Amino acid sequence: MPASVVFRKCQIAIVAFFLVPLAACAGPNVSEPPSAADFSGPAPSTSSTAAAQVVGPLASIQIRGTKFILLDASGHELADVTYASDLNAAVTTLASAIGSEPEVTQIPRSSCNTEFVKYDWDGLALNSHGAQPFRPDEAFVIEFTKPEIGKGVLLASEVGSRVGDPVAALLALPDATTEAISGLVRFEYDLTPMPVEGLPDQKSGVSVAAGSDSKITSLRAPVLTPDYC
Repeated sequence: MPASVVFRKCQIAIVAFFLVPLAACAGPNVSEPPSAADFSGPAPSTSSTAAAQVVGPLASIQIRGTKFILLDASGHELADVTYASDLNAAVTTLASAIGSEPEVTQIPRSSCNTEFVKYDWDGLALNSHGAQPFRPDEAFVIEFTKPEIGKGVLLASEVGSRVGDPVAALLALPDATTEAISGLVRFEYDLTPMPVEGLPDQKSGVSVAAGSDSKITSLRAPVLTPDYC
């Protein structure tokens, strides 16, 4: 056999010797799970995990019993996001529409919730599933604590009521359920059936909190009735 052939076979054998161990060490391409700073949240739900595409400037966000809606200045719907949507996709949709990323905080366990992650835009927050422990079918809770955020993006109910407004318009809704808790007004509206074990008549909707001056202090959804937290 010619010497050149023998030399080439030796080269092939040497390369193969080093490549085989490297191939054996290579594992599947598995990405690391996101941290809280990377919009950490619950595992994706069975609904679509794609973030909604918002086309046009955002003017207001409307809270409903089963979803929140992004609207432009003329009231045209830019996107709607149900509470069963993937949390990370919902955060991405809001961050894109608002034009800023939220502050992300891990909230410890309390008498009202298990540990959860809060995505806060200073007046609007998305709270991961642990904020509402009795809703296994929902991925997150949305909460308004200010009348607007950012550059004048309004945060309102379906009838236009915002934090700081008199609570009367929401109390007048036909399905509003009222009760007094520690001197505060706390009630729910925009209700949908949400039976849980032992409570077949349970409902869920938007929770309204108001102070002794009868002005709204927060709007949250989805929340089971009655909302004691």
